[in-house]
Amino acid sequence: MKKRPPQTRPKRGAKAKAKAKAKVKAKVKVKVKVKTSRVQTKLKRSPTPPILVAPEVLTLVVGAGQVRERLDKVLTAALAPRGLSRTRVQHLWQAGSVTVDGQVQPARYRLRLGQTLVATLPVEVSTEMKPAKIALTVLYEDKDLIVVDKPAGLVTHPGAGHSDDTLANALLHHCGASLALVGGARRPGIVHRLDKDTTGCIVAAKSEAAFMALQGMIARRELTRLYLALVWGDLREDSGTIDAPIGRGGDRKKMALRAEGKPAVTHFRVLERFLTAAELECRLETGRTHQIRAHLAGIGHGVVGDPTYGRLPAHLSPELRARLQGLDRQALHAWKLQFKHPLSGKLIQVQADPPLDYRQARAALKAAP
Repeated sequence: MKKRPPQTRPKRGAKAKAKAKAKVKAKVKVKVKVKTSRVQTKLKRSPTPPILVAPEVLTLVVGAGQVRERLDKVLTAALAPRGLSRTRVQHLWQAGSVTVDGQVQPARYRLRLGQTLVATLPVEVSTEMKPAKIALTVLYEDKDLIVVDKPAGLVTHPGAGHSDDTLANALLHHCGASLALVGGARRPGIVHRLDKDTTGCIVAAKSEAAFMALQGMIARRELTRLYLALVWGDLREDSGTIDAPIGRGGDRKKMALRAEGKPAVTHFRVLERFLTAAELECRLETGRTHQIRAHLAGIGHGVVGDPTYGRLPAHLSPELRARLQGLDRQALHAWKLQFKHPLSGKLIQVQADPPLDYRQARAALKAAP
């Protein structure tokens, strides 16, 4: 481990002091206090909604037989063959999805000859999932659960833009049709998730009993999840805890430290220091969306390569920039997973070594002059 040269820190103004409230102090918790309630371990299962895909657009030109007819009557008749009820048609108005000559009109609007009526209809597709033959690296498996090493680029479960190429589809192919009955229809067996470009250990249930038990264990924080992260900058402390709520800000795709957000706690310790970066071991106490990435960015040490929260330091040498070109994602890896088997009580310990792009980035940071 490299020794850090002594540094003289400039006096902080009011703005810097405000920012420092989110900074981690050596072995001292950083807290943004909010009123929270106890974690509920009684979990409710909610029905899985259908997935919405690209909308269908219905265009109708008003003919002689429809002149002076009410808009809702004409539209209901036109949509009847598609199985849409009058109530569903009313929802189209509420959503602003019906226009006449480009203008939103009330349901009672009387049509005129030659007007163009346009209705945008969101199309519901079946919630039934299809298995996909995607190679999996299995770290542990028995009749009730499976732990795999998720590669970068693989989405955990279906969502916008990904319906049949996810980890859930791969698990359905690997485990068989019985997995479709475990958990929700669109997330069979999935009890927690990793971001698309975060790699490493993820556990899934293969039986309903294991599914419910694992969800309860996660809510009670009985799973130990350790991550490796390469971060920018030189942390002052060797270990610490980031205890700061997370919520969505102005950019809906990003999470941020917000007093009104959900409680989130990340513990970390420095494994190795480099000239411009460091490698951390992070332990999740909670599991919010983008938690580690948002927490580390919030204290000024974004994850190396992170396209959403990270930022390349301006002083990086051209050589180091070139060597990091092979890393096109966040250098974050779910390294170890430890828990008691939800049914047998057996201690399960699994570990996934970091992938090649992470190792190459670490080597580049370590070798940087």
